[in-house]
Amino acid sequence: MSGEPLIAPVSPLHPRTGGAAAPVSPSELLKSVLDQELPSELISGGVVIGSASDAQIQSGCISLMDAGQPQREAYLPLVSVRAQIRCLAPTLEHIDRIARGVYDRLDQRGRVVAVQRSTDEEYLIHRINVAVGPSFHRDSEENWESLLFAELLIGLEPV
Repeated sequence: MSGEPLIAPVSPLHPRTGGAAAPVSPSELLKSVLDQELPSELISGGVVIGSASDAQIQSGCISLMDAGQPQREAYLPLVSVRAQIRCLAPTLEHIDRIARGVYDRLDQRGRVVAVQRSTDEEYLIHRINVAVGPSFHRDSEENWESLLFAELLIGLEPV
C-alpha cells in the first residue's frame, strides 16, 4: 500500500454549492476526533496520517491509516469504514497509556462532529467502535507499538 488514505465514495454533488463533492477522508476525521480528545502531553509527537518520524515516535504519537474497503450504505448517504490506529512510543508504559486512552475515548463512541482539514468541512461520525486492540508488541529495539482498529460510520454530506 502506498500510504495514501483510501477515499470513500461520496455523493456526486455538494449539498450546499451544487458542485462536485470532495471525498471524505476517514483518517482525517479520526485525527480531528483524537486531536480534540487526547491530552497533548500524552501524545506530544502528535497524531499523524501515514508514517511517523523517529522524533515523533520518541515523543509518543499516533499514526492513522484507512484499512480495508469502505462500504457505502445503499439508501442513505453513509459509509462504513475501518481505520488502523498505531500508537507508537519508546516505552511499554507510555504506549500502554496512549493505547488505553485511545480505547477509552473511541470505543462505543456516539455521534461526534469532526473536521476534515483538507476541505475545512465538518462531517458527522455517527458511530465509532474499537473492533480490535489494543494489541501490544515491540516494533524495534527503540520503539513499542500498540495496534487498534476502529470501525466508523460516517455521514457523507457536510454538516
